[in-house]
Amino acid sequence: MWNKSFIIIVFSSFFLACVALWRASVGPSAERMMESVLFEMNKKPEVIARITIEGMSKLQKKQEEEDRLGQIEKVRSKKQELLKDKKSPFAGNPEGDIVVLVFFDYHCGFCRTAHSTVEKLLAKDKNLKVIYKEYPIFGDLALSRAALAAHKQGKYQDFHTILMKSDGTFSREALVDLARKLKLNVKKFNADMNSMAIENQIKANMTLGRSLDITATPTFVLGDTVIPGALPLEDFQREIRKERVQKSN
Repeated sequence: MWNKSFIIIVFSSFFLACVALWRASVGPSAERMMESVLFEMNKKPEVIARITIEGMSKLQKKQEEEDRLGQIEKVRSKKQELLKDKKSPFAGNPEGDIVVLVFFDYHCGFCRTAHSTVEKLLAKDKNLKVIYKEYPIFGDLALSRAALAAHKQGKYQDFHTILMKSDGTFSREALVDLARKLKLNVKKFNADMNSMAIENQIKANMTLGRSLDITATPTFVLGDTVIPGALPLEDFQREIRKERVQKSN
């Protein structure tokens, strides 16, 4: 919410500018009427402030609702890319009635918090599917490349979990060592990690996220709703229940 003093100053400046223009185009009698109005306004500045603040609040709520509806339309227009991309890793029930998609970055602390919540959701809800979209907004693609290379050998979830439970600092040697510990084919892992196919997959994720105005991680997509940030478990479960009710109707 804007500072009240700032709103009053802006409103007053705008109003006085309008008055100056109006005075230049009207006769003396109309000008005297305006002076009378200004005199009454000056006696009750708190009323003007309240009206101004209420007006700004209504405009803000209207803009927020327009933004929300606009984002819903964007999500609906991208459903195929969000839910039907077979290259995207997922966890949980492949035929789950509820699908949660998450855009995340391994270098994001809030993403690590959200990962813990997602693990609990999957453990408690056996009819849930979670799709992962690598979204390295901090600019380092190495961990995303490595995780997607592990995905090509069926080890995405193991690799992803280890990265998420770390501090996000892995050298190339450490990533290869992790692949070796998970019994991956290291030669294939290295080749896939450097491949254009994986680079293009990450670029496609970035393009998709930007088309939905996603500028921070983690960001979740549930139904037609975009949920920014790491929600507490109970709040997330409530959102899932709401989506199930909506789908059943």
